[in-house]
Amino acid sequence: MADGILSPLAYSDLLDRLTDPDSDLDHYFQYLLEFQPAGELVPDLHPNPLFVTDIPPRLEGGIGMGLANAIMRSRRHKAYRKRIRKGWTGHRIVSEGDSWFQYPTQLKDIIDHLMVDHAILSLGAAGDELKDIQRQREILVNLQAEDASALLLSGGGNDLFANGQLGQLVEEPFEGATAEDLVGDACNAFLRQIFGRFLAVFTRVHSALPHVHILVHGYGPAFPSGGDWIEKPLTDRGVAPDIQHDVVKLILKRFNAGLARLAKRSEFHGKIAHLDVTDIGTKRSDWHDEIHLNGPNAAKVASRFRTELAKRLGAPSVERGVALDATDTVVHQAQTLSALDDATLLQELDLRVALIEMDPSVANEVQLAPLALGRAAPEIGLASLRDATHRLIRNAQMDLRDVICGGRPETAIERAIVEAIDKGKFGLAGVIAAWLVQRAVAVPAVLASALGAWLAGKVIALGTQHLCSIWQPDGASAPAVIGGAIETSAATVGELRARFETPAGQGDFSADGQKGRLAQLDHDLAKDVVEAPRVPVDALGASRFRKNAATIYAMLGGEADDVPLEPAQFGTAEAMVMIDGSRCAPYVRDGFVDLSDPKIIASGFLDKITQHEASIRALTAASGRIIRGPDRSANQVFGSAWMLPDGRVATARHVLEAMAIESAGKWFFKDIFYVDFAVEADRDIQPKAVFRIAEVAWAGPDEIAGQVIPSHLDAAILTLVPDDARAFPDPVPVTAATQALASLDEGWFINVGHPAQPFGSWLVDTDDGSDKTISKSLVHALIGDKFGVKRLSPGRIQFKPGMFPDDTETKHIFTHDATTLGGSSGSALMSMDPNASILGLHFAGLFGTRNYAHFVTKISESWR
Repeated sequence: MADGILSPLAYSDLLDRLTDPDSDLDHYFQYLLEFQPAGELVPDLHPNPLFVTDIPPRLEGGIGMGLANAIMRSRRHKAYRKRIRKGWTGHRIVSEGDSWFQYPTQLKDIIDHLMVDHAILSLGAAGDELKDIQRQREILVNLQAEDASALLLSGGGNDLFANGQLGQLVEEPFEGATAEDLVGDACNAFLRQIFGRFLAVFTRVHSALPHVHILVHGYGPAFPSGGDWIEKPLTDRGVAPDIQHDVVKLILKRFNAGLARLAKRSEFHGKIAHLDVTDIGTKRSDWHDEIHLNGPNAAKVASRFRTELAKRLGAPSVERGVALDATDTVVHQAQTLSALDDATLLQELDLRVALIEMDPSVANEVQLAPLALGRAAPEIGLASLRDATHRLIRNAQMDLRDVICGGRPETAIERAIVEAIDKGKFGLAGVIAAWLVQRAVAVPAVLASALGAWLAGKVIALGTQHLCSIWQPDGASAPAVIGGAIETSAATVGELRARFETPAGQGDFSADGQKGRLAQLDHDLAKDVVEAPRVPVDALGASRFRKNAATIYAMLGGEADDVPLEPAQFGTAEAMVMIDGSRCAPYVRDGFVDLSDPKIIASGFLDKITQHEASIRALTAASGRIIRGPDRSANQVFGSAWMLPDGRVATARHVLEAMAIESAGKWFFKDIFYVDFAVEADRDIQPKAVFRIAEVAWAGPDEIAGQVIPSHLDAAILTLVPDDARAFPDPVPVTAATQALASLDEGWFINVGHPAQPFGSWLVDTDDGSDKTISKSLVHALIGDKFGVKRLSPGRIQFKPGMFPDDTETKHIFTHDATTLGGSSGSALMSMDPNASILGLHFAGLFGTRNYAHFVTKISESWR
């Protein structure tokens, strides 16, 4: 090429050059013609026939945005992969969004600027609206596959400005109208729809990958400048030119404010950052066109992202979720697919069954791209699956139930399944997939990855106790195996009646007592659920819960103690003892509970709590939550721990097993873990209360693997890293042997733990019209929707040490009925007698009946 003259270039060669991240993009863009179609947000591109040869006939009308997006996306993907291959050790990031993130011409957009010093897998496409982003499930799959630490999200602009939409968002103009007059109900209704879509994306990502940070931006004050996006639709609507800019600024101000509120919602645990860029683009010359910033100002927005990423991610080390290390391709694909929701996984499995029926040669095809992606969001359940898919699932469920519920697993892969249950869906999916292809009757690899991912999701969602009762041929309740002895999992009326007894006396279930309890429940339902809900709950679901509660109260008032509760009544019964205060679980704030809380006043524990305030404050200060890295999200609760002398903490061994691997008598942590002694509701992070775990000082000698075996010590002692600038929390004394029997006889105690969100087959996302389920939103409205934070849980000892087979000699296990929930494993139980010392270490629970604790006075001899 001489004197600036372009040499002819074949169309296929041009595409190769354009998608090569090392090519001169500005040079090869000279081979293209750019034009702006009416109504579109970004230009289309034509190959220039003067310089490009062999143009396919179908492209004579232009490359079009679909292929233009694909060219730039391919170029970015190649650049990302090249950076990874060269040994990138920093955080990996995924971006998704509209033309602010993917402007497929020479204009440098935000991601172009960020890719200079970040490894970003760009999924964005010019023209994408939020509904497109919401439908695309590739976000989760790629976040999971890349072990990404952050998602950058750009959305809403196309929804606001595409196809003349802006004109429909303003009220009917009139003479002298101001921007405030014209931006009213129509705009607010539209913004609510947009925020609902943002909320759906946030919820999907945070639920599946709670360690991932989400960064989202608003938009600067765009200017009308003769374009089809702002000036033309507003002029057509009759909006005066002198207030058009004010109208746009006000709409974008409300957009930004609403997005900022969403980012601050408590259920996202600080993982979402809204970047306010309303101070960028304040001059007309700052804009490339009506709705896109020019390159220098896009760089300013990129700088805001760069600063926030550095603040959140810190040093360049990849932040990973809890995962099973494996290189096997079946395992890897199952882990990747585990990011999909249950309905999509069922659709994926069904499509793979259909594929293998048509072409058996794909049976061992492992690295198959997800077939469900790009299809409409599935509305699919087990009943609508192919018969072959249904049989495959049913057989796998029964075999997996035998592994999980049938006692001690026999093989290494079966033991790995049990161990992986505490590692979350990602790690468990890979182990189950490996098990499926290794069995004597093996599942084809192409099916095993999708089936393993789906089964993992069900195991995590149900919990092993419910799984063991539900996955049965006859549907009967399954027994719980404890050290070879069989103990029924069906709670009785007598056991439930005992849970309503408090230090103030037995629960009153006379006719008048029932009437009073129902009146209080009606008040709580009206206040918290129906009249002014903090969480959206329909009145029908509340009414159904009230009816079930009335049935249980009537049983407690008239049935004999040995009458069993139906399994479907567990959820209602469990919620009732929390709601009425009998086994309340109030939040700890500033080291103590609010003594004016009506639940505490009604609980019968008020006098005990008041009497032991100083000791309870000492216990809350000495109790901490185990976290991985900075992750304090509600569904990544490893467990609780409490302070011992000499910079050590006590916790449960199964909590340790979720964090570390034991090999040749040594423990190796999978990541960096901390004990945070200040994880309280609505409280900012307190860096001085966070201490890194250094090593394992002692652990019970037997593997726990999710089982309750009385002869095993489910306890561990961890050593914290000291800090000369701050002291460890003061330890609370352990009950002395001379006081132990008196403390056991007292019976009442206080637990301080970090309960995770409750789950089970009885707890559903939304009210489904069944008397056998309760919606999460209803339960959360009544008991509080903050999890993984400190709660105080009073309770009573049920069975004293020595009551179980294999514990008659050591006598180191007792049971209790406090509301602990998952996440409290490893927490301390402090006696409420004059000694107020640590009596037990909570380590397990059997839903609806009882919880298990080690008698610390006995087992502490092992770690001293």
